[in-house]
Amino acid sequence: MTPRKTQHHLYPTYEKTKQLILNHGIHSVLEYRKFYYTCPKKIPYHPERIYANNWLGWDIFLSKQKTPMASFEEAKRLVHIEDIQTILEYENWYKECEQRLPSSPPQIYKEHWKSWSDFLRDKPKFASYEAASAATIAAGIKTHTEYTKWYRRSPVRIPSAPQIKYAEWTSWNEFLGKI
Repeated sequence: MTPRKTQHHLYPTYEKTKQLILNHGIHSVLEYRKFYYTCPKKIPYHPERIYANNWLGWDIFLSKQKTPMASFEEAKRLVHIEDIQTILEYENWYKECEQRLPSSPPQIYKEHWKSWSDFLRDKPKFASYEAASAATIAAGIKTHTEYTKWYRRSPVRIPSAPQIKYAEWTSWNEFLGKI
């Protein structure tokens, strides 16, 4: 089987094409695709294929200055300042933010990532197991049924189902201070 012929020799070099588009003020893939049809020189429609050995991405090819991605802490701080509460709000907002933020924070910040809840909230949603148990005991709650009626009035934010929420859960008796 003979190797497939490439048409690399039909195009200017990577550097010459890059300089040509820079000279014509091309700043986006869309502008490049339009320029392809009107360019006086033959340039590749898919430079990422033709220049695969030199290809480092469209931002480099278009000579864009790429601002660094915001750190996890900075992104979280910005989300809190803007009071972004949901994933949908984040998806609609991050592109407009002056800082460079990822479209998929769980992937970009995987070493710091816990959950969307953690990322979007300034403080944990619920009190710790210890604080929830202490508040429940201080309120004189003695049964699961009493807890279910009372938890919304608790002075600290506690879950409706602590047995599901808290990994350290052992029993209602322990949570209610009976043990």
